[in-house]
Amino acid sequence: MARKTQENESFEDKLRQLEDLVSQIEDPACPLEKAIDLCAQGMKLYTELSERLSKLERKIYEVKNLKALAEGKETSPDLELFPSKAEKTDVDEGESDYGF
Repeated sequence: MARKTQENESFEDKLRQLEDLVSQIEDPACPLEKAIDLCAQGMKLYTELSERLSKLERKIYEVKNLKALAEGKETSPDLELFPSKAEKTDVDEGESDYGF
C-alpha cells in the first residue's frame, strides 16, 4: 500500500523530499550514522527523480515533434528540447537576454 502512495507523489513533492534530506544532512548537528542513512535515502530519491525526468523529457520530445512527423514535413525530428541562443530571433547580436 505504501508503494502506491509513493508512486502517486508528484515530481515536485519528491523533489521537496530530496531538498529536505539535503538540509538535514547539511545540519552540523546531524550524527554521522544518520547522515549516511539520509544520504542513502537521498540517492534512492535522486534515482527515482532522474528516471521520471527522463520520461517527462521523452514526452516533451514526442509532443514537440508529433505534428511535424505525422504530416511528413519533418524528415528528421527536432532533438533539441530547448533552443540554443543562436536560434533565438528576438535577441539582436551583441545583446544579452536582458536587453543590454
